[in-house]
Amino acid sequence: MMKPLTLKISAFGPFKDEIEIDFSSISDSKIFLITGDTGSGKTSIFDAICYCLYNVSSGTNRTIDSLRSDYASKDTVTYVELKFSHKNKTYTIYRSPSYMKEGRKTKTQAEATLTYDDVVIDGVKQVTDKVTEILGIDDKQFKQISMLAQGEFLKLLLATSDERSKIFRKIFDTSIYNTLSEKLKNRYLTIKKKYDESNLILENEIAHIDWDIDTSDMLTEEIIKKLNELIDEDKKTVQ
Repeated sequence: MMKPLTLKISAFGPFKDEIEIDFSSISDSKIFLITGDTGSGKTSIFDAICYCLYNVSSGTNRTIDSLRSDYASKDTVTYVELKFSHKNKTYTIYRSPSYMKEGRKTKTQAEATLTYDDVVIDGVKQVTDKVTEILGIDDKQFKQISMLAQGEFLKLLLATSDERSKIFRKIFDTSIYNTLSEKLKNRYLTIKKKYDESNLILENEIAHIDWDIDTSDMLTEEIIKKLNELIDEDKKTVQ
């Protein structure tokens, strides 16, 4: 699972200046709590992480256009930079939204850059698509399983069984077991089909045998056993 290492926020939400949050000291913790007074910026931290990863806010009531701080000076650039680890690799994402800057008639251009190893990916959509590929989940699934923000986790609890199965399959990477299950199912259906065909042929052949006994209530296995007994008797007669 993705582990945040550092988060830089500038002119974003209630944060008018640049701040940096260091998660590295708690990166080994499976769960941690972000607390603070109302309006202190707790939700904005979630917004910043979600925005940086997927170009969306963490909640359903906030849009990207509303993320720039109302208190920031006109010279302060709105951006978010997230450094995180995932599967023994370190990634850094930089995003800056499109917003109306004081003194300009047009909005600034949205930017996004993802860097890891020797790879650099530019472009808002390109970065989002690559992050989705790396983490194996989209923004909706990420918000459902990784953040307890404003009751969003309730959506996972209220999701259908099929939706939850898909989410947990991606979280715990159980696709190999799903593939194995499908292969076993297909193998079973193939063998069952051959069995049914063979059984039909056998029943058809048995129906053409002239019996001295009533076989209407006998099972196929019992009939075969009886045939073997008759064959043994015939062999003794011939000898």
